[in-house]
Amino acid sequence: MKIDIVHPGYLAVQPSDLATKGVGGNETSMILCSRRLAARGHDVRVYADCPHVNDLGVQWLPLNELSEDEYRDVVIFWVRTKRIEPSRFNAPVRAVKLGLKTPNDTNVLPVWENAFNRLLTCVPHG
Repeated sequence: MKIDIVHPGYLAVQPSDLATKGVGGNETSMILCSRRLAARGHDVRVYADCPHVNDLGVQWLPLNELSEDEYRDVVIFWVRTKRIEPSRFNAPVRAVKLGLKTPNDTNVLPVWENAFNRLLTCVPHG
């Protein structure tokens, strides 16, 4: 499957941040999830405030290279949909990863407006 993960966030993030400056829980789960999906044979791209990076089979691309029209099987908006209209994306599966302690309009309103047909949550184990 062709899976795009979109992080229209409020901070720059790239996979090397795990070992260097550190990242929060939402970003950690995004990095690890993208790696696991790629390890299972999926074509995974992450669009974020980052440079071009290849990370364990995952292609990381700057957010400004994201195209609504390009086909992908799944598009996942990681926590936020800031300045993006999810319903405009060319993907049969449009998902949002909920991850805020206090949900706000940037991720709840598109859910209510049927811009998404899947919700994702990450539950820590251990």
